Amino acid sequence: PKAAGEWGVAASIWPIGENDVHFVWFVDGGLFWPRPEGATQDIAVDGIDCGKTSLDDALVGDNWEVLFRADKFVTVPVKFEDELRKELKKSFAI
Repeated sequence: PKAAGEWGVAASIWPIGENDVHFVWFVDGGLFWPRPEGATQDIAVDGIDCGKTSLDDALVGDNWEVLFRADKFVTVPVKFEDELRKELKKSFAI
């Protein structure tokens, strides 16, 4: 959220569905652009690069940018994310 906040309202993106949803991130974290000088170009792709770093690692890392591909998604402003998770847990959705 810190880096995203520099561009505007920070938000999390929630892909919808299970088919054709894919993720990619840098193994050592960080942003796709601008890529810090000296940072590796080693990426991890979900379902392919098992054992490098996990999507869980990327999602909890600070300033880890994760790119995704999905047919559908929703955008949730970060300030509403905790409340959304709380309500989803009540509905047994997650």
